[in-house]
Amino acid sequence: MTQEKYFTPEEKARERFQEKFEARLKLWLSIVEESNLNEKNKSRFKGIMETPFSAVKYGNVGMFLERISEELYHAIVYSYQTEEALAVYKNIKADIEQFEREIYS
Repeated sequence: MTQEKYFTPEEKARERFQEKFEARLKLWLSIVEESNLNEKNKSRFKGIMETPFSAVKYGNVGMFLERISEELYHAIVYSYQTEEALAVYKNIKADIEQFEREIYS
């Protein structure tokens, strides 16, 4: 008789995150690329999102996604294209929230 391994909700979320993050990251990067931001601001946004997701291997997925959201928000502050940067942030932030709901469901 084999015993089934029990996975905590966070372990399940990490597994789903690892499976789906790459596709989601491509979506977020395409939002930035298709925006009206200048190259400097696009580079700033992309740099934030390209944080190694290996950081989630043992950490909290929600905290990692929240950190990306916060860093993106700070990118708006340092942007000379505030309206455009805010629009990009809102699009990505909404999708991050949706992604978080998906991986924790």
